[in-house]
Amino acid sequence: MKTLAFIVNLIGLFSVIIASLLKGNKMAKTLILLWIGNFLVSMGYLLSGTGVAGAASGILACIQITVNYVFELKHRSLPKWLVAVYMISFAAVNIVLEGIAFSTALAILACFGFVLSILQKNGKNYRRCGIANTFIWSIYDIVTHSYNALITHSVLFVINIIGVFIHDLKKKIK
Repeated sequence: MKTLAFIVNLIGLFSVIIASLLKGNKMAKTLILLWIGNFLVSMGYLLSGTGVAGAASGILACIQITVNYVFELKHRSLPKWLVAVYMISFAAVNIVLEGIAFSTALAILACFGFVLSILQKNGKNYRRCGIANTFIWSIYDIVTHSYNALITHSVLFVINIIGVFIHDLKKKIK
């Protein structure tokens, strides 16, 4: 199962890498790729038998991405109350699954970073939130010994930084 978990995480990684490097102001493609990536990383957590809260957070993220996608297609902003529901649901799921622990706090913080990232309207702001999100998930993966997911999250951390240099800082220099 560990090998299958690694393969699933790797495919999820490629999906999110592409999402992190997309350019432009349209988030619909980014959201589709994020949905695929989150689903696969969640399955990787389950297949490896580690990071139950990480798996549940990924599935919850897929639900939230689907809702955001509908709002994106309708060119409407998310209501503030829905953002609050997103954050509360992440906190509740993590506390119920892992109780009060350091890993729970990390998962909740990472989830909040994720919520901020999918609320963005362009790739530049998405990447900046993604840096915080993947950094915190990497720490969670170390604490929970979820090393397959650590590979995914640490690579995404670097990819987001590269994306900032390629797409965002390049514009400032010109």
